[in-house]
Amino acid sequence: MLPLSISQIAYILKHEMLGNELIFTATVESSKKGDLFFALPGKRKDGHDFLEAAKETGSKAAIVSKRYRGPSFGLNLIPVEDVLEALQTLAHMSVTKIKPLIVAVTGSMGKTTTKDFLAELLEGRYQVYKSQGNANSQIGLPLGLLSLRGNEEVLVLEMGMTEKGEIAKLTTIAPPDLAIITTVGLVHAMNFISLQEILKAKTEIFTHRSTKYGIYNTDMPNSQDVHYYGDGEKIPFSTQNREAPFYAEIKECQIIIWEKGQKVLERPWNILGEHNVGNFLAAAIAARYLGVRWQEIGVILEKIKLPSDRLELVQRGSITFIKDAYNANRNSLCEALKTLQILNIGKRKVAVISEMLELGSFAIEEHRIVAECALGIVDNLYCIGPGTKILKEVFDAACKPCYYYENKDTLIEALKKDLQEEDLVLLKGARVYNLGDLVGHFKC
Repeated sequence: MLPLSISQIAYILKHEMLGNELIFTATVESSKKGDLFFALPGKRKDGHDFLEAAKETGSKAAIVSKRYRGPSFGLNLIPVEDVLEALQTLAHMSVTKIKPLIVAVTGSMGKTTTKDFLAELLEGRYQVYKSQGNANSQIGLPLGLLSLRGNEEVLVLEMGMTEKGEIAKLTTIAPPDLAIITTVGLVHAMNFISLQEILKAKTEIFTHRSTKYGIYNTDMPNSQDVHYYGDGEKIPFSTQNREAPFYAEIKECQIIIWEKGQKVLERPWNILGEHNVGNFLAAAIAARYLGVRWQEIGVILEKIKLPSDRLELVQRGSITFIKDAYNANRNSLCEALKTLQILNIGKRKVAVISEMLELGSFAIEEHRIVAECALGIVDNLYCIGPGTKILKEVFDAACKPCYYYENKDTLIEALKKDLQEEDLVLLKGARVYNLGDLVGHFKC
């Protein structure tokens, strides 16, 4: 928790150093202002090469490797064995000093949405901090925690992973009292050989000794195995099995939630995406365990909105875009396509889809499943990225229109030429393709 003096930070990191100048902010990017710069090593760039730039943007001190032998550029240098570990140590200290309740959220899909839902449900009762954006990594999560100001009562933290052991590490930085797994799918799958392995890595969020409750989705594959991980009480939920302790369904534009067979909530449901029913249910269960009544949850629900770039409807002239371009995996793509199908607007259903990344040996089959899902829904399909070639093959075999593009510029020109009045257009893809900004090429 900042502010701390330079000497205090050095002491925490087991280094003796004088300096009473206060540090208020921290950064890992030399282009962004921050009093304390962490010179993180990277695959392509080394943070030590940017110490001078950090000084120019206002940094007062820098955490550097003990092996660094270059100039200080006027910065107070604090040498450590491992710069990333130093960042995480300071973040853990921030959490320990405040002693808040911590809710951790993970899952292959729906982490950010569930986190944002839960934060809204809690804000009327607690001082809440939530992870900003998708700051859920070994770097992003601890960096966010250094912005804590000391009055926070509940932290709602998103925890992500690309390989096993990463979530366990995040729980040592911010040990959760309550944890949520939204769902499991083939996301960041290049480091895994099966869904079972991915589930096991996700369940690390339940294994810290501080974790008293683990909320999980029984609709995900191999969900019964969750009980083997962690000693806390497991709380199952479902949108498919009415026998689950917590169950939610949509009827006539109303969400109905059942707890142990008793109806506890019935309210209008105006949120797009069937999968978001489960995300809201998980958030509502967590809120209940933190003392929020069902009646309060119902009132707050009427104000809740999805985070930006999640099934966001944007009008450009008579064309309606569904911006869901935050990221993509097979599950989220098929759910977005279902939303495209059920929305009763637009003369044509058009989808613009990028390849899904980090799938390893699962890539071809996962893209084929998306193609088959899209086949009965989409009138025209536009694809970008090598992984989507299989989508074009499937559509060509069915004699349905599909267009493949190697780069974004040619895709944009094709869309500007081909889209028609009153089209309903889904934009869905990997974050690196940033398909959401295609909307800006069309006049309001």
